[in-house]
Amino acid sequence: MPDFLSNSSYGEDAILFGIMDRIKSMSHVDIFTYSTYMDIGCFHPVIDNNTAFLYQIGWRGTLIDPNPVVATEVQRYRPQDLFLQLAITTDSGISELMIFNDTNSMNSMDKKFVDRVKKANDREVTKVLQVECITIDQAFEKHIQRFGFSPSIINIDIEGMDYDVISSYSFKYRPTFIIIEDEILGSFKNSKLRQFMDSKNYEVVSANFLSGIYMDRLSYLYPNLKKLGYYDIV
Repeated sequence: MPDFLSNSSYGEDAILFGIMDRIKSMSHVDIFTYSTYMDIGCFHPVIDNNTAFLYQIGWRGTLIDPNPVVATEVQRYRPQDLFLQLAITTDSGISELMIFNDTNSMNSMDKKFVDRVKKANDREVTKVLQVECITIDQAFEKHIQRFGFSPSIINIDIEGMDYDVISSYSFKYRPTFIIIEDEILGSFKNSKLRQFMDSKNYEVVSANFLSGIYMDRLSYLYPNLKKLGYYDIV
């Protein structure tokens, strides 16, 4: 593999890369072989992005974001990915996206989240867009229609709606890894997200200030990570 250059805000991609590399060394299965990903709330396709490294090593996938300015950047930097200018919510339909500015990664559809951002950062919403919404199960179906199989890795970063969306998922398809932001910053011990993911047989194998990286316990690759005791430090 080439030298690794992180694109993530807090090194999530480097952590995931490290986990995948350790699994490869333990299982002798090249986990880096071509597969697909889905990035929900991708925003910029390279800057502060957790899946850009997968594109760079030859993977392809689905990028989803309701902000119309993202489309141009995806076409420029990741033209072979599928881009869906949609929001992922618990129900399909039309909803409001509250915009601080076009290039603000904290634009959100969650009013409580927006109010917290306004209070903490002294910012104001400058416009509100009506955006089309689909469910996460519908997003999986669109991905499969394009690529022929479900994603191995999904990243979820949707500014206050992460738990609601993942808890609405049927888990009909089981990605090997799920990277998702948690509302309890810096600690996942009392997180309802962690408890929910545990109930779905997903183990948090690493975490940083913002995000947890969960691995499917039912994956044939999971025992190879368990042998390392990798997740015991989380």
